[in-house]
Parts: sequence; structure tokens; C-alpha cells
Amino acid sequence: MLRLDDHQPELFDGWIPPELWELSEELAFADKALSDPRVLAPFLKQAKFKGRPSTLVATYLRMMYLKERYQLSYDVLVQEVSDSIKWRRFCHIPLNGNVPEHTTLIKLTGRYGESVVKNVHDTVVRRAVEAKVIRGRKMRLDTTVTESNIHYPTDTGLLSDGVRVITRTIKKIKEVVKLKVRFRNRMRSVKWRLIGMAKFLKGKTDKAKKGMRKTKEEILSISQLVWAQALRVLQELQSGKPALKDGASKLRFLTLPVELNRWVDLMKRILEQTRTVLDGNVHIPNRLISLFDPGARPIQKGKLFPRTVFGRKVMIQGAEKGLVTDYQIHEGNPPDQPMLEAALDKHQELFGHIPTDLAADRGFHAAGQDDELHERGVKHVSIPVKGNKDGRRERTEKSSWFRGLQAWRSGGEGKISLLKRKYGFRQTKVRGTIPTGIVLGWGVIAHNLVLLSRLGP
Repeated sequence: MLRLDDHQPELFDGWIPPELWELSEELAFADKALSDPRVLAPFLKQAKFKGRPSTLVATYLRMMYLKERYQLSYDVLVQEVSDSIKWRRFCHIPLNGNVPEHTTLIKLTGRYGESVVKNVHDTVVRRAVEAKVIRGRKMRLDTTVTESNIHYPTDTGLLSDGVRVITRTIKKIKEVVKLKVRFRNRMRSVKWRLIGMAKFLKGKTDKAKKGMRKTKEEILSISQLVWAQALRVLQELQSGKPALKDGASKLRFLTLPVELNRWVDLMKRILEQTRTVLDGNVHIPNRLISLFDPGARPIQKGKLFPRTVFGRKVMIQGAEKGLVTDYQIHEGNPPDQPMLEAALDKHQELFGHIPTDLAADRGFHAAGQDDELHERGVKHVSIPVKGNKDGRRERTEKSSWFRGLQAWRSGGEGKISLLKRKYGFRQTKVRGTIPTGIVLGWGVIAHNLVLLSRLGP
């Protein structure tokens, strides 16, 4: 049964000194913003009005704010809220009430999904517009990369991961059903070959290169055997012949074959791309770099170090006073320019009008784009041109208004640095595009609420 909030008076209010339970200006502002009816409305669409009482939606929202505001894990978050009178009051948890378990918060995050986070973010921005703290006259765009929680990808490392997870999954399946197909554990064979590769890693001679290639081919052949055996196990499970062992879980009997099928499909892709690399072709589109986060991609952003980052591209959209008005998560490294139109539409949706001034880097430029933006209502377009420029364009880019907007745009780099240092944009601890969007969305919400609490009432 869904419960949005609980407004019962605190039993111990008269016995506790005010300085122990009065909220700071920042927490009081966040509490008021998260109490907006527009924030709570989407939860009613997923509501169940029968069954046990749920964790308060108000409590969940405030605990997620604290989690991303101070970059806490779920375990530490529960401990800190339990020990703090102020945080209990902020989260609408009585002193004699129970704090939700960390597993409960994880399940609720998965159940509510990314759309709820987007709604909370948009509501916070709209409240700032209604209070006339920001007016949306300016808009700036920039992109960055958020690293995924994966190890550095190599062909042999991916093959080793595939052998390990397939072996581990089939071991779990054997605990549930009686298999007739024989499966051999080849993890030790792979491990010793990986250890043996160490003597070839720093070698630059032809002998070292041949030894490295030979070891890779051996690991590839072992992985091929493991994949073929796993395929036979999967075929036996799909035939319906294996009998369930006494006392085994029927749920595991249903879910483990699905998990094995997923690993087998991913392992097939790794085998194919490793053969392609050994044949001499290292340019593979949509290359798989992780079994555990298939959506992560190698992205080069033109920096000296690190030259390549493994994760997802994130577009950050901002307005005046440093408020982040929108964010978008993209798999791979799509071009920046197509994101501009969607960003303008989002700005118009939030503010009710097109921005007067637009600033972005040269990655957002396209031929004839300035005239189209002027027709939409943008007065000043500060996007540098790629390549050669004629005299007129040179004069435009040297004008005071153009350089002023570019200076303001460069402030977006500092904003991205702040989001990476304090709000979890450097690297996510989750895997998958949707979980990444949820985590980064709460980071943006926490940043905006902290900023707005300092800007005005």
C-alpha cells in the first residue's frame, strides 16, 4: 500500500533543544522543494492500494537526496540517518521510528525508475522559474564522459571473464538440476596462461610478439571449448529433460538458464571480435568492452590523459547562475551537433520560450545552423566554426558578445568538474544505461537544490 507522507507530530519535540533538531537552510529548502505535489504525483501512477504499508515516498526522496549530496553508499546512508536527529527530521522519520533498510532503498530505486527522477529534476527547475530565480535567457551546452565501473578491457581479460562467469553459472545450475552433459572447469588453464603472458608484455622483440600471440590463441581455443560446452548445457536445459533436485529452488531453476543464455550470447561476441583482432583488424564498430556492462563504450575526448575513457557520454545543459536544466545519457560517442535541437526543445518546455543567447563549443556547429537558430528566436549564437573561416566569420568570432558568451560557456567546464568531484559524475558504481541515468539524475537534483538554497528564497 503506497504512502506518500506522514504528518504526525513528533512526540519528543518539547523535550529536545531546538538547536539539535532545527534544519539548516539547505535542508529546509530541499524539504520544501521535495514536498511539491508535482514531485509526488508520478508515484500515484505506480501505486498499489492493497498490501503492507510501503516506505514513505517522502522518506525515500529525502534519503536519496542525502545519498547523492554527500556521496554515501546505501549502507552508510542508513547508519548516518539512524544516528542523526536532524537527518531523521529531514527524512520524516520519528525518533522512535525505523529507518528503511538499504535493500529496501535499492529495490525502490529500481521500481520507481528513471522517469520519476526526471520528473523530480524538472519540478525543481520549474520551481526556480516560477520564483524568478532564473529566467532562461541564456543556455549553454557541453558534453563529458562518465566512466563505468569496469576494469581496463583487453581481449584476454574479456575471454577470462567469460570463462569465469560461465563456469560459475553452470556450477550453480548443477546445484539445482542433474545434468547429463559433462562440463569441465578450465579456469586454471586460463589462469596459468594469463600469468605466463607477463614475461611477454614488456618485450619488443619478434620472439616476444610471437609468444604473446601464441598465448592469446591458446586462451581463445580454451574459451571456445568452454562456450561450446555451455551451449550443450543450455540445449539440455531447454529440452526439459533435467530433473530438479530434492529441495532445490524452482525460482533458480527458471532464472539460471536465462542467465546462462545471456553469458553465452555475450561470450560469442567476444570470441568473434578476438578472432577479428588476431586476423589484423583492430577497428571494430560497437566493440564489447565488458561482460557486466555491455552498454559501455571506449570514448576519446581529445585529452592528453587519459586519451580513452570507458563509459557513457553525458550532455549537460545549463542556464544562467549555473543551474543545470537538463542532462542526457548516450551510449557510445555520438556527435554533439544532433543534441542541440532536443536541448532547445527541452529549454522551451521548461521556460516557455527559446533562449536569447546560446553558447556551445565547436562540436555543436553545423553549416547553415546559425540562420536556423535565428529563425527559432535565438538572437546571439556563440558556436565556433570548424575549419577555415572567411573574413565575416572571423569578425563575428572576435566580437565582444561572441567572446563574452564563450567565456560564460567555459564556466560550464568548471560546472562539469564540480559534478565530477562532488556529485558522482566521474565514475558510477552501477552498471547499465538506466541505472546510470538514475544515479546521475539524483546528482543533478542534489546540485540544483544546494545551488538554489544559496541563490534566494
